[in-house]
Amino acid sequence: MSIVRKMVWIAASVMILAVIAGCGDTQPKTTPEQAAMIFCNVVLKKDFSEAEKIGIKKEDQPQWEEERNKIFRNSAIKILQAWKIKDTKNIDSLMLIVEKSTNKMEVIKVDSMSTQPTIAVVKVSVRDVDLTKFMDEVIFPVLENEDPNKLGSKENIASLFVQTFEQNMDKITLVKDADVEPFEMILTLDEKSGYWQADKGSISFLLRMVGDHHSTKN
Repeated sequence: MSIVRKMVWIAASVMILAVIAGCGDTQPKTTPEQAAMIFCNVVLKKDFSEAEKIGIKKEDQPQWEEERNKIFRNSAIKILQAWKIKDTKNIDSLMLIVEKSTNKMEVIKVDSMSTQPTIAVVKVSVRDVDLTKFMDEVIFPVLENEDPNKLGSKENIASLFVQTFEQNMDKITLVKDADVEPFEMILTLDEKSGYWQADKGSISFLLRMVGDHHSTKN
């Protein structure tokens, strides 16, 4: 595998979904399934339109956005570390790439697995972005048609990768192949002060689950 392809797939593998916990007047405002969908929309899409139904008040939103940015920044740092690049000039662009890729993921459905008075377990089915198609049809043709003498260092390859990705993000599509099943994640919700909220154990699980999903797929 060429260094160009290796670096591109390293970046794709690190683009993971990370889920962060909300804060939590006294029957739950939503069903567990509805709460999970709202939760995913907040995390995936930065969609706060129904966030108060799961205890996220308007004044809490900046904190959530800050947490999302921390997660995307950590992913960008991991990409640079995997590339063995110390220059951080592309970190903001890599953050944007990770966020925009995550924003395009779609929750297909949420199914109840079990519900008790204060705890519920749901299964979330997510349609992934088709990074394989995007890399093959958009990224690789640009990078591999460049004069190797002009590319030179890994830093130059990284800069061209970021530039090409940013310019073509609108071409990222969801996996549509009928034979490709949505990947599934198990989310545990606790009832707190009238809101169904994700617990910290589920957050850690989701991080590992999606990270493993992208790594093994690529």
